Amino acid sequence: MKKHSLTIFASLMLILTIATSCGNNKKDNAILEKYTRMTEQQNQLLPKSMGDNIRLDKVEALEGNIFKYYYTFTVDPIPTPEEFIKRSKPRIITMLQDSPDMNEMRSDRMKLVYCYRKSDKSVYAEVEISPDEY
Repeated sequence: MKKHSLTIFASLMLILTIATSCGNNKKDNAILEKYTRMTEQQNQLLPKSMGDNIRLDKVEALEGNIFKYYYTFTVDPIPTPEEFIKRSKPRIITMLQDSPDMNEMRSDRMKLVYCYRKSDKSVYAEVEISPDEY
């Protein structure tokens, strides 16, 4: 009897694990679809000059609740990538915290990635911001 109860318990745990993981996948897929639609709309307006020798080229929604912005410097930057990240990240976080438009992304637990490329399209730096930071 004890062995039979253990088998039933193990089976129930397996079913619960599968059911909850399927629910998360559905939610993650719905979030990805929502942000993919959003990027399609935004990308129709791009590329767009952002001033100060920088251009927003495209945005992208990726699996794992990631929203990625691709910027290109029209004039190659002078600071090292490490210096750039050190100076840029706090400014970006402040801007995000002050923006009510970010509430939906925050509640969807979106990680934001800002990819900065040099004029030759090679990656210069990436700034990653978790939803807990903004």
